[in-house]
Amino acid sequence: MWERGFAIPVEDDPKVIGGKAVQTYLKGRRLWPLLPHEANALRMALVFKGANTRNQTPALLAPATPFAGGDIKAVQYLRLTYDGDPFTNERGAKARLTTGPSTDCVVRLDEPKDDRLGLAEGLETAMSVSRLFIDPPAMWATLGTLNLKRFVVPRHIRRLYIFYDHDENERGQSALGALTKRLRANPRPHPLDYFEVSPAPFNDFNDKLRAQQ
Repeated sequence: MWERGFAIPVEDDPKVIGGKAVQTYLKGRRLWPLLPHEANALRMALVFKGANTRNQTPALLAPATPFAGGDIKAVQYLRLTYDGDPFTNERGAKARLTTGPSTDCVVRLDEPKDDRLGLAEGLETAMSVSRLFIDPPAMWATLGTLNLKRFVVPRHIRRLYIFYDHDENERGQSALGALTKRLRANPRPHPLDYFEVSPAPFNDFNDKLRAQQ
């Protein structure tokens, strides 16, 4: 999936100048060690901190490919300090940045092994689901509510599990409603069962995961 030289496996993080920044961050989210399929999908790299500067910071990278599959179209990256803390924006949220056209794309953490697929808005939600359930479906992350609303279910999928965020602003619930409304309005030649999975009483599945450990 990745071209050599651009990014390296997260397991190799200690070998580069970033030290263990990415691993430290993931451990704090209870998402380390990576599962085998996650190790194949995710990478880390050193990225420039702002424009016109030589300063670099470690980052966790996630590739996004079209709904129907194909080559990487965009990469979402989360910049970290060398201590493994995420940079934040003016609202205090993690400063996730995306390069490339990410509309109608997903991060494929794993490919479906059967007729099930799990869908989540965020990368960490998708990774958390894989740890919370005994037999989880293959998980894809839409990298935001827009792609969740627009998601096109692969033809071979018969059971879709939508793991939505329980946001105070209700954006996650709204995106879920838009997707399920479209699924009901556009029946497929083959039956599709979909299941809405809530993290309640938590805001998201990573909160739920950390509360259980």
